[in-house]
Amino acid sequence: MKTIMKYSKNSSFVIFIFCSMLIVGLLTGCSKDDDYGGGSGTKTISYKGTFVASGSSVTTSASGTAEAIFNTSTMNLSFDVEWADLSSGIVDDGVHIHNQSSIIFHLANYPQATTGFFTGNVTLTSAQASDLASGKLYIQIHTTGYPGGEVLATLVKNNSGGSGGSGGGGY
Repeated sequence: MKTIMKYSKNSSFVIFIFCSMLIVGLLTGCSKDDDYGGGSGTKTISYKGTFVASGSSVTTSASGTAEAIFNTSTMNLSFDVEWADLSSGIVDDGVHIHNQSSIIFHLANYPQATTGFFTGNVTLTSAQASDLASGKLYIQIHTTGYPGGEVLATLVKNNSGGSGGSGGGGY
C-alpha cells in the first residue's frame, strides 16, 4: 500500500509539472504574429489603395488600384498596380511611391500607356514602414497631360476599406 501511495503522490507531482510547463509554453508560444500566418516572427500586412485625381485641378476619368503586401521581417513591400483610362501616356520616370509629398521610390518596368498593370517591390526603412502603417505612403502616376501627377492611390490597411484617402494602421 505504501508503494501505491508513493507512486500516486509522485505521479500527481509529475502531472502537475507537465501541465504547468504546457500552459507556460502555450502562453509564451502564442503571439500576434500568428494571426498573419507567417509564424517564426514573420508578419505580413495587406494594403490597398484606389486611384483618385491627384488634386482639385486634375480632371480625369482614370481608375485603378494599388495592392501591396508588407513583410515586417524583411521590410519588403511588394505591390501590384493597375490603372485604366489615363488622359495621356505616362511620362518617363512617371510612377513613384511618395511619402506625403516627397518621392521615396522611383518605380520601373511599367507600361507607359493609358491602361496598364505592373508589379514590383521595394525595401522600406523603419521610418518608411511606420509611415506606411500611418497611411502616409501613396503611389502616384504622372502623365504627359498632368506631369505633376494625374492620379494617386494612398496605401491603407486592407481591412480599413482601401480608399484613396488617408487611413491608419499599425505595423
